Amino acid sequence: MYDQLEQLKVKLEAHRPLSETDQAKVDEVLVPRRVYFTNIFEDSTLTLEETKFYIQTNRMTGGKLEREFHQIRGVMEAITRLRQLLKSGGDLDEKSIKEVHALLTSPIEQADRYHPGEFRTQDGFIMAKDGARVNFVSHECIPEEMKSLLDWYHSQWGKIHPVEIAARVHYWFILIHPFSDANGRLARLLDDFILVKGGYEPAIIEDRVRYFAAIRQQDQNMPTKNRLAEITSVNLHDLVSILEEASCQTMNLMLDVLEQRYQAPALDLSERLQMFDRIISGSAATEDDRRLAEERETTKLALSREISETLKQKVQSRIVKFLLSGPAKFQQNDYTYSPLISEVANRHQFSFSPNEGLYEYHLVPDLEAVNQAGLSLKPFMKLLSFAIISNNHMVGVFSAILPFEFGRVYIKQENRGEIIMRLDAESIRELVGGASYQEWDLKTLQSFIYNSLDYFFHLIEVEYLETQKAVIDPKQKA
Repeated sequence: MYDQLEQLKVKLEAHRPLSETDQAKVDEVLVPRRVYFTNIFEDSTLTLEETKFYIQTNRMTGGKLEREFHQIRGVMEAITRLRQLLKSGGDLDEKSIKEVHALLTSPIEQADRYHPGEFRTQDGFIMAKDGARVNFVSHECIPEEMKSLLDWYHSQWGKIHPVEIAARVHYWFILIHPFSDANGRLARLLDDFILVKGGYEPAIIEDRVRYFAAIRQQDQNMPTKNRLAEITSVNLHDLVSILEEASCQTMNLMLDVLEQRYQAPALDLSERLQMFDRIISGSAATEDDRRLAEERETTKLALSREISETLKQKVQSRIVKFLLSGPAKFQQNDYTYSPLISEVANRHQFSFSPNEGLYEYHLVPDLEAVNQAGLSLKPFMKLLSFAIISNNHMVGVFSAILPFEFGRVYIKQENRGEIIMRLDAESIRELVGGASYQEWDLKTLQSFIYNSLDYFFHLIEVEYLETQKAVIDPKQKA
């Protein structure tokens, strides 16, 4: 039944023990997947790329709930603790399970909901698919039932296959439901511990529908009372198959990484179709080209978020409110770009692929608020632009000031299409680095952003003082 699993285990044994370098390469691919796929069971809206970005940088992306990033940190801390337990030769017991639950849930900062590391003190239930009420183990019985589960686990090790042990522990644990919340996440982590202890790899379950169907199918077959009496004999074939296939997929992915066959997925469909067209036409890019394309896009997204978060958090004034917009995404559909991107492309003779995303953020004073404050609009009619552009092996961040004015139609009809914008070419600043985000010096990027802001504010200040001087001078002459 486990032929493929055993064959992959033998192949991986040839690479073990993994060097620190190889382990880092594997973790870079697998850990974000483990975290992402366990959190989507909790309806997290974060993408795999956003999950990876947070793991690598500890920086949150805009437009997402802070709780979702705390969930990532919790899973990471739980994975680290279980790895330490395996490395030290330890095993699962009540204390270690409570400890992992605490690590998993404490970062979410909702102690009243999760009660980190503590068995629940109230009874609970769920509704089965047929509408019947399915009660969890009474809270008074949790310590006793957890002891029965752990005794069975230790007694069966070496007698039945680790995948079956993992499936049975998983389902048994869910029926007990020992904690107020996060039981499913913890059950999947216990699966991974058991599989790795047996010489296999974590089961990264991707198909939620199939997974829940396998659990609920047994719920229908189990009695609503005294359910645990049949736990050691219930048929868990579907859940066993899911864990086996998921572990096989993880081991295949590990082998691809270790044997240098791994190719990161395209970040969006248009990029994937471009790759498809190149392969079909016989002009497939090299592995280095594909890796570079992924790194380049990941870097542009990461830098975009870095700029966005900096501008959102740092640009505050008691007098003038600043509005941030973006990212504007320019694509080569009509060969029309923003003034800054066009200027930079011309200066450096950059060329872009047809669907390459070029990101740009705009910061501008709130002119309506300026007008209401009785200030002259002219000094504030300037827009600060940050553009993130890639070309070959490099990614660049560029900033520039774009002064603007309103056309007559705008004044009469408030038609924003009549904004006349030009580029202050002397204000263009450049910061260019390698295509891999890991190569970027974030302190240098921050300095670049602050210097650009400093010049932007300076121009407004100079013109504002000139405006004030023009108002004051006639009075002084009189």
